[in-house]
Order: sequence, then C-alpha cells, then structure tokens
Amino acid sequence: MRRIGDLLHDLARDLGWAPAVIVGNSMGGAIGQEYALRHRADVTALVLVDSAGDLRQSLPRSPTHAEFVAKEFETGLEKGMEAVWDLHQAQGGWADAKALTPEVRAWRKARFCLTSPEGYLYGDRALGDRRKTLPDLARLDCPTLVICCENEERYLKEVSDDLAATIPGAQYATIPRAWHQPQLENAPAFNETLLKFLASI
Repeated sequence: MRRIGDLLHDLARDLGWAPAVIVGNSMGGAIGQEYALRHRADVTALVLVDSAGDLRQSLPRSPTHAEFVAKEFETGLEKGMEAVWDLHQAQGGWADAKALTPEVRAWRKARFCLTSPEGYLYGDRALGDRRKTLPDLARLDCPTLVICCENEERYLKEVSDDLAATIPGAQYATIPRAWHQPQLENAPAFNETLLKFLASI
C-alpha cells in the first residue's frame, strides 16, 4: 500500500496534479491513507469510500470462503480475469454485479478485466499484510470525508466508523441503497455527497 501510494504521488506530481484531493474506494482507501500520511503537503483533502483499514478483530473465514479464494486464485492465473469475473457472477463473490444496470455492469466488467491477474490476486493478499494506520491517522490534519454504504458489510462499517472517529475533524456520510461501490451503485447520491464536500473546502 505504501509503495503504490508513493507511485501515485510521483505520477500526480509529474503530471502537475499535486496538491490534489485524494479519493480512494475499498483497497484504494488503504492506498489513500498511505498517500495522505506520506505526502501530506500534496493532499488538499482526503475522501475514504468504504475504505479498507484496521480491523477490530480478525475475520472468521468459513471453509467455503477458503475454497472460493483457492478457486479464484487458480482461475485467475490459468484462465485470466474474465474467468474470475464469471466465477464471481456464478458464485456471488464480492464483484457480483447482477444488481447493477446493464450499462454499469458492462462498464464494471470491462474495468475489472483490465486488471492483471497477478495485481488482483496478490494485491488482495497485500491488504492482509498492510500496516495499521489508525495511530498515524490520529495526527492527520487535512479535511477528510469518510463515506460508507448503507448495506456495507459490518466489519467494513466498523472500519469507516473508526476512521471517522480517529481522523481529527473528519466528516461522515452514509450512501443509501448501495453496498460497496457507491459511485456505481448509487451514483447520484454519491456525487451529491462528494460535490458538497468539495465545495466546503
């Protein structure tokens, strides 16, 4: 997470996009935390959307989950990301897109399949190895908005609650009728919330 935060900062600086508002969803939120902590001078504000982060306790994992992860790993390395997408649609993995409109579903599949299998599979493992950032975030001094979906998993709601309680002055918003990617699942409400925050800074 730290290395990707540094790479994105270098890219933003090279393109003349620094300082910037950093917005990160899910794993992107974990990367956004590192970006803000390591490059504070180039962060105008931080927005963490259903962010990965420090867990209150280890997640209990069922044998069924372990089987799915093993199947996903094998499928990704042998058959590629479109096969991983199909696996999620068939077995209800986190990328299940049946509830989305056909247009958004097609867009999401295209983006999902652009990811390299190695980046996707090992990136997920890297989340489990990430350092705990809450102690450092307690000293962060930039405008921050924490966004969490109404129907998010309980453990990720707890992550959002802890981020909002830890980062000084952080605002908190809940997006209704959304699960984990509100920019896709309820774009009007997400855009309104984000734009309101940007206007305030």
